[in-house]
Amino acid sequence: MDTLKAMLILGKVINSGNMSVVGRELGMSNSAVSQHIKQLERHYGMKLINRTTRHISPTSAGQILWQGAREISQILIKTQQNLTALKTEFSGIVTISLPSSSIESSSIKRFLQQMNVQYPQIDIYLLPDDSVANLYQDSIDIALRATEPDDNLIARFLTQWKLCICASPTYLANNPINHLGDLAQGTWIHFDNKIFNNAFATMGLGKFSANKVIHCPIISSAKSLALEGFGLTLQLYGDIEYYVENGKLSIVLPNSPLPTHNLYAVTVHRNQSAKIDAVLNVLKQAFQ
Repeated sequence: MDTLKAMLILGKVINSGNMSVVGRELGMSNSAVSQHIKQLERHYGMKLINRTTRHISPTSAGQILWQGAREISQILIKTQQNLTALKTEFSGIVTISLPSSSIESSSIKRFLQQMNVQYPQIDIYLLPDDSVANLYQDSIDIALRATEPDDNLIARFLTQWKLCICASPTYLANNPINHLGDLAQGTWIHFDNKIFNNAFATMGLGKFSANKVIHCPIISSAKSLALEGFGLTLQLYGDIEYYVENGKLSIVLPNSPLPTHNLYAVTVHRNQSAKIDAVLNVLKQAFQ
């Protein structure tokens, strides 16, 4: 027996005082309505209603179940309202995980500006994280990734950025890099073995090797050290575009054959709430 369903039917019968009315409302016969109440009485071992030819009233036990049915019904209605609001309302918090270096990118700044104008009731929570965030466990709505996502995730292409070698003009004035062979003689601000080894291999230089290395596992901090003139590092062009255009960073050997990376907005599910759909659309606009 579906106890919850039977309780709700009992509540409707007591409210209306008429099984026929409840039967018509639910598309059930009078006998089916009566059967649900009898099953409920057998389940609890108590009589739940007093019934005459003209009147239905609850017993003490029926009164308790009736009150419970009312509370459950109110909870179900409120839950439905909340779910409807989630699907239709552009408000609340949206959490976005993104590489630490991307938080200062021109695209993210455009995104935040557009969100403030188009959806001021949506609060954006930016979570800088250079590891691959677990969308299933970390309560993250959207992850921005410059790596190919898992097949079980939904990826929406945003743009393509090239990996660049960069350094401050001051550093390059004192440590000129004119050829690929000069790279190993520089000071490198290193944050990820896989990225650096792959970049050097793409340029035909084998595994990453340098005269001096500053180990800094946070990409945004590596960029900050490069801005201060401490050495060379690797960054996606979109993350340093502002600093290049303002002369604070220079691209080293711009024609070197470094890889490009697709940037994706990744979610767990294809169908999203209204607020997350809105954020995804603004992200796509901001990265175009």
